[in-house]
Amino acid sequence: GLTRTPLSLTPGFCAEDSAKKTVELLRGQKNPYRDLVLLNAAAALYLCEKAVSIESGIEIAKESLDSGAALNVLNNVVEFSNACKS
Repeated sequence: GLTRTPLSLTPGFCAEDSAKKTVELLRGQKNPYRDLVLLNAAAALYLCEKAVSIESGIEIAKESLDSGAALNVLNNVVEFSNACKS
């Protein structure tokens, strides 16, 4: 269910672009970056035996993004980081 996208259409590798695309993705934007993230997350889930296949890993990753769970994790990390700086 993922779309093949030429590498030239995926975001650059600078930290600023990656951070912007990550936040957009976590807020629900559907773009080629999302498919790249889903595939990588699915592979990681499969390798650490949290998914029985890459396909099921994609479904787990989609649920995490679409439910807002992944965005909540980012918000918690930012909140914790800010609290540590105080």
